Amino acid sequence: MWHGACTSQCDAALPVTLFIHERKVQPQMRKVSSFTLTAAAALLGLAATPASAISTIGNCDVNDVTSALYGAADACYGLVEGNITPDGGSYFYEDMIPDSAFGGAFAGDNWTVAEINFDVESHTWQGDLSGFEELIIVLKQATLWGAWYFNPADDFGTWSTIWDYPRGNPGGGLSHGFALVRGATNVPEPGMLALFGLGLLGAGFLRRRS
Repeated sequence: MWHGACTSQCDAALPVTLFIHERKVQPQMRKVSSFTLTAAAALLGLAATPASAISTIGNCDVNDVTSALYGAADACYGLVEGNITPDGGSYFYEDMIPDSAFGGAFAGDNWTVAEINFDVESHTWQGDLSGFEELIIVLKQATLWGAWYFNPADDFGTWSTIWDYPRGNPGGGLSHGFALVRGATNVPEPGMLALFGLGLLGAGFLRRRS
């Protein structure tokens, strides 16, 4: 309501006009302000909401998979949302792991799937793998997977999927895993070892005669 004083020259309808105008405009202003505040609050709420752990890409930890001889992995790739398999198909590891993984160490297609066992109670892995130069251990849990790189390889170590499943639960949250190896180390053939042994015997015999 208009509360100002009016002289004789005042338009008598002016207070009424202002009152009507005020009643028409003010609710609209309140409506716009309410909408603006609601939208701003919604945007702020979205910005403040942390991303779900299940959709996180990256943040793998070299300590999630370790070697008994060499400790933590040399490098890791992931975590990646989706699936990965060792035997072809839409999620074949060669299509899922880029050549740039592990600082470029994955480049090349001469990897071989090797037998490996994962103990879900002791959280250890084991396989006849130490005869290779390079080893990759892949772990898959729920909707996330990661890969851990070792150079040189080892036969035994530990694993954990605490990145998506609390440690100590049955199975440790492991869905499946597999190992990739490359570059067999130079192991002397049996014939070469025999010749080397005969050479040593001959050298010993000659020393005795002299």
